[in-house]
This record gives sequence, structure tokens and C-alpha cells, in this order.
Amino acid sequence: MTDPVQSPGPVETIDLEALGSWIEDRRWYSSKSRHINAIDIDEIARIADQPPLVLLLVETRFASGSHELYQLPLAFLPTRDAGDRTVVGAADDLVAVDAVADPDLIRDLLRRIEENFSLDTEEGQFRFQR
Repeated sequence: MTDPVQSPGPVETIDLEALGSWIEDRRWYSSKSRHINAIDIDEIARIADQPPLVLLLVETRFASGSHELYQLPLAFLPTRDAGDRTVVGAADDLVAVDAVADPDLIRDLLRRIEENFSLDTEEGQFRFQR
């Protein structure tokens, strides 16, 4: 099944500096000794609407000129509903949280994987597979 990517919504206003800082603090960040100089969101796939769940393809760049790519599943929640979740960044009146850290938020992504789902983008395609 292939669907076109829907409007990315709140991602457009996320604080990229805060996102970069959050990435640097993750255990899976592979360049622990290097600071991210710049960050770009290369692709956005909207996976679910309520709450907005998106998969970002993010490019992090370093002073050396090299870069790394990361796939980040983020959910956007009203600030009052964030609870004790780690906030990745703010976007409008919502906060972005790590969807992987919460079973209720990541469920839609897992369904897409189970269905071998695909989303077409302007640059290519996201394919969800085991």
C-alpha cells in the first residue's frame, strides 16, 4: 500500500537547535565526541493524525563537513499532556516527544511496519518493513 505524504503540520515550527541538542544527548547518537553544527529535516512522513505522529529523516552536520542521517519518530502533544515524557522541542502550542519512548505513541508506527506500508514523498519513499 502506498499513500502520499500528508501535510507535516507542527514539524515546520520545531526548534532545530533544541532538536540537535536532544539528538546529542541520546545513547544512540553515534558521534558522541562531536558537536552538531547544523541540522536539516530532509524528509517528513506523517504516520498518524491523533496525536500527530511523524517520522523525520534528519541530517546532522559537523564542522569537519561530514554528516549523519537519523530517522526520528516524534509525536506532537499539547504541553499539558506531555506529562513526564522527555520533550524534544516545541512547535506552536505543542511539544514534540520521542514516540519510541511511549508504547501508546509508537503503536501506529508498528502497525505501518506490520502492514509493509509505504509513503511517497517529494524526494522518494518511506517503506515500513520488518
